[in-house]
Amino acid sequence: MKLATFALAASLLPAASAAYAASAATKDFVQKAALGSLFEIQMSRLAQGRTDNIDISRFAQRMISEHGDANNSLKMSAKAGAPDVELPAVLDDARKARIDAMSKMKGEDFDAAFVTTQSEAHFEAVNLFTAYAETGDQPELKKFAADTLPALKAHQDALAHLGAR
Repeated sequence: MKLATFALAASLLPAASAAYAASAATKDFVQKAALGSLFEIQMSRLAQGRTDNIDISRFAQRMISEHGDANNSLKMSAKAGAPDVELPAVLDDARKARIDAMSKMKGEDFDAAFVTTQSEAHFEAVNLFTAYAETGDQPELKKFAADTLPALKAHQDALAHLGAR
């Protein structure tokens, strides 16, 4: 009897663990959201050491703080809703190359590249978060995406003002 109970329990394990596997869309969202945030933080740290523009310096500090908070929220939401998904801890090669290229710039050239690159990154982030908030399949991460969107849109607005100066 004990052997039959154990065999039944063992046969249910693959099905139970499969229920917790994140979908490809969820994995993609988590990976892209984490990489985007890491990129914006690292780019902003670079800006703090390269710009003389007080407005860009303030925006960079805001990005470090707010994207750091967003990454912490993403970690908690992913842990609750997609525990099998690992968040990246380092940038991919394309983003590293962009940071490296920008680290060689200074003055107005750096400032213009920073605003352009942040604007592009936020455009991608808003699209990513909007799509997942509307069609994502993981409730905790859908809520995270929807809750984070207003801040990302506010960052876009701030960047539009920085670019207009």
